Amino acid sequence: MTAIFAKRAYLESEWHEQVRIQIEDGKISSWDDATTSLPEDELVDVLIPGVPNAHSHVFQRALTGHCERKSPSDKDDFWSWRENMYRLAEKLNPTALKPIARQAYAEMLAAGYTSVAEFHYIHHSGSGKRHENNMFDALSEAAHDVGIRLTYLPILYERSGFGESQLNTTQQLFALKLDDFVDHYRYANDSSHPGMSVGLGLHSLRAVSESSLEHVANLAKNEECPIHIHIAEQTAEVDECIATHGAKPLRWLLDNIEIDDNWCLIHATHTDEKELASLANTSAVICLCPTTEANLGDGIFPLTVWKALNGVIAVGSDSQISIDPFEELRWLEYGQRLVLRSRNIYATNPTTCTGETLFQDAVAGGNRACGHWRKPLAPGSHADLITLNDDNPLIAGHSSESILDALAFCGIQSAIDQVMVSGTWVVKEGRHVAQSKFERDYAECVHRLWN
Repeated sequence: MTAIFAKRAYLESEWHEQVRIQIEDGKISSWDDATTSLPEDELVDVLIPGVPNAHSHVFQRALTGHCERKSPSDKDDFWSWRENMYRLAEKLNPTALKPIARQAYAEMLAAGYTSVAEFHYIHHSGSGKRHENNMFDALSEAAHDVGIRLTYLPILYERSGFGESQLNTTQQLFALKLDDFVDHYRYANDSSHPGMSVGLGLHSLRAVSESSLEHVANLAKNEECPIHIHIAEQTAEVDECIATHGAKPLRWLLDNIEIDDNWCLIHATHTDEKELASLANTSAVICLCPTTEANLGDGIFPLTVWKALNGVIAVGSDSQISIDPFEELRWLEYGQRLVLRSRNIYATNPTTCTGETLFQDAVAGGNRACGHWRKPLAPGSHADLITLNDDNPLIAGHSSESILDALAFCGIQSAIDQVMVSGTWVVKEGRHVAQSKFERDYAECVHRLWN
């Protein structure tokens, strides 16, 4: 039994003062507010829930900063970036993936992400060797070593575009036949360690056949597990879907597949109000990754429309160009401010604050997307939490009402002191407890990859 006494704590989406939280077997067993500490308690100033990272391609941590040179064609966009990503993917194997994943997962924890949905589609190596289970093993071991809660999402990737087009050479790294994909999902489920769960994923409508899409959707429904898919990320994808199916991607998906609250749709950038209204009725989550979407030049999601529909959101680090949930929240709001030339867009209720509203919604939606359905830091939920120090300049002088606004909008330095996952402290004084080793291993790995 562990007990933490916090001067202030954000529990079950509300602020409480003088809170004593009891933790047993990695879960919150109870909490009481307006109380006093006991001699055995661990004392903290401010305590908030950890943030779920609902969309990660962890291998792309090794790509950051390598795609910012102007191309000779002068046509830099998602598709030119993808060629650079493919060149990295061709170099990867389980031995290289593990230190990359450990470094990125440690950075996630230090930034306040306590769980991650890993959208994984590299199943083979450039040499043609089948690695689907070994690549999963590398990710599973990395998450276990680092102490982050992992939702593993094996991804089905069958074709390069609408119309049953053939995979190119690099895309063969991602390919699994449907039966092999299901077998891999079963292997991951059987091999998962405590603190880990397994869902299902489809790369995109353009990358899977209609029959496979239906099969995986039915499997997810029967397994009652999360199911994720990229949707309407690029205008070229939207145009090709219209040419093939006579409908935009989200509209076609809603008309042909039964979507429920286990679904998480990634990006949904190029969607309209009618599509979003239909999607909101399903209670599915939309995961937004604004730093990646900005880095790739994807576009800006119509967040105000989705918010007005009471749509559910989550955030993700995606390409790892930024690993900071509070920066994702900041740019969700800033994108809307730039488009609308107004302020405090997301806080539709005058009595609420923008940062707190974004944080509350992203934590709740991210937990759903990762398959964690309990309220964060409620009795019975995982003891996944962040602590802050009152003396940190970022939050010094802030009342409870404005702390989450400071975290979201004061992008000066991190205010995170400690991070706990399943009752174990994995971050102390703002750094992962084993960060130095992970950094050395990562540096050796990427030197080999790029040199």
